[in-house]
Amino acid sequence: MKKLLFLFLLLLPFLNFSQESDTLVDERKVLMDSSQAMPLRFDESYFEKLKDDPDFSYIDHQTTESWWSRFKNWLNKQYQRLVNWLFGSYSPGSFLAFIIQLLPYLLIGILVALIIWLFTKLNPARNYSRNQGTPGVLLNDEEQLVKNEDLDQLIQRAVAEQHYRLAVRYYYLAQLRKLDDLKMIVYEFQKTNMEYAAEIEDELVKQQFLQNTRFYEFIWYGGFQVSEADFEVAQRSFQKMDQIIKNTAA
Repeated sequence: MKKLLFLFLLLLPFLNFSQESDTLVDERKVLMDSSQAMPLRFDESYFEKLKDDPDFSYIDHQTTESWWSRFKNWLNKQYQRLVNWLFGSYSPGSFLAFIIQLLPYLLIGILVALIIWLFTKLNPARNYSRNQGTPGVLLNDEEQLVKNEDLDQLIQRAVAEQHYRLAVRYYYLAQLRKLDDLKMIVYEFQKTNMEYAAEIEDELVKQQFLQNTRFYEFIWYGGFQVSEADFEVAQRSFQKMDQIIKNTAA
């Protein structure tokens, strides 16, 4: 009896599976489509419209290289040939590869530094100014002339060589030096002539200074030939200033 019960329990799962399979087969039904199929038709104009739509264009357009791109590519090829000739084969991740990639920038930096050095060394602006001849004095030299040069000697030399515009300039700078020595003005290179005039307290000295300033600016900045007669008029005015300064200082 126990053996029959054990055998029944053992076969029970298989009996259930068979029953479920029969149920699934019975519940399934095959449906047949009895409708009449009609062929699908497309309008030809619709396809033509899609052909003209750029969103449906998958053709790669070939772009022409510019001359600059071709030149850069050619230059890069020549550089790679030179590198291969100098160093041979090298691995991309090596230190040599890093140096080779850095080499063009180093060459450009050296070239720029060389150009700057040559420009500083040659200084074409300075050479141009030296070749200009008379008057031969730059405005930047004013402070050096006022503080260090013998202006009386420079005046005599300019007059002897008939460089009258230059002589008038020396006269005016000598006048500024005298006024600075007497504490009537404080000489500074960046000051204007009108600023100097505003510093002079003595009215007689100020009026003569303004007159000499007009002579100086007219002759020095006028850009025309100064005759000996013109210079003598300006010279008398500067000599008059010297006399007024002496009387004031006394």
